Amino acid sequence: MNQFIAKHQANFDAVVEHFKKEIGGIRTGRATPSLVENVQVNAYGVRTPLKQLASISIAEVRMLNVEAWDKTVIKDIEKAIAEANVGVTTAADGNVIHVSVPQMTEETRDKYLKILKEKLEKAKISLRSVREKVKDEILAAFKVKEISEDSRYNFIDELDKETAKYTAKLEEQSAIKEKEIKTI
Repeated sequence: MNQFIAKHQANFDAVVEHFKKEIGGIRTGRATPSLVENVQVNAYGVRTPLKQLASISIAEVRMLNVEAWDKTVIKDIEKAIAEANVGVTTAADGNVIHVSVPQMTEETRDKYLKILKEKLEKAKISLRSVREKVKDEILAAFKVKEISEDSRYNFIDELDKETAKYTAKLEEQSAIKEKEIKTI
C-alpha cells in the first residue's frame, strides 16, 4: 500500500463504520438494540443517547426491554422513543419500558429498502470524497516532482483498487441488511 492511501486508511475505515452504524438503526422484522440505542433523550437538561441512560435487552423476537438506571427519566425515555419515529410502540411498566416492533407490511419493507439505498449512496459519496482527497495529494506530489509519472499512475491505480474494495464492503453490508429487511 502506498503512503498516500496509508495516510487516509482511517478515513476509508470510518466511512464503512459510519455506514454500519447508520443502517443498524433501520428497522427489520425483529427487535435489535441498535434500533433505539442512539435515540436522543432530553434528560437532566441535556440530549443524551438512550444507551447511556438505560440497558436495552431483547425480550422476544419483536420486543425490547429498556430498563432505565434512574426512574426519574422513564417518561423522558418513553417520549424520546415515541418521537424518534422508528416505527415502534412503547409501554411503561415500573422502571422498564417495553418496546414492541410491529410486523412489517410490504409497504414498510419498501420504505426501509429505499432508506437503505439512500444511505448506501451517501456512504459511496463519502468514499469518493476520501478518494478525491488522496488523488489530489498524489497529483500535488507529482506536480512538485516528489514522485515520478510512473509512480503517479501506479498510485492512482492502487487507489482505485482500494476504493473498489471499500465500495464492495459497503455493498456487502447493504446486502446483509436488505436480506434482514426482506425476511418475514
